[in-house]
Amino acid sequence: MHGGAYIGGDALNEADAFRNASMRTDAVYFFPDVRYAPFVTNPGQTEDLYVVVKELYTNPEKYGIDKNRIAIGGRSTGNTLALGTALMLQEKKEEYMLKGLYLLLPSINNLMWTD
Repeated sequence: MHGGAYIGGDALNEADAFRNASMRTDAVYFFPDVRYAPFVTNPGQTEDLYVVVKELYTNPEKYGIDKNRIAIGGRSTGNTLALGTALMLQEKKEEYMLKGLYLLLPSINNLMWTD
């Protein structure tokens, strides 16, 4: 998932960051977009990613993937979305859908953007 403080950015922001990794692995990367605040409130964006994970797990042949090797992750705000999705899957007793969780450059506060 991409960052963007829930209000901007797009999935292609992360494409370059993962391109090199994908060339060295047999991984398939998906870069979903989510609805932005203020048009959707929490947990709307997390629900968006949950729907993506569920779709990939339910229809792996459609995407040419192994449903037992699905991992999610992100940078900055994308971390929060990935972690929230993992927790949502756990709450629904569907954590078996995830093989891994990769969190890069966590967004832990907004103090760096203030005086």
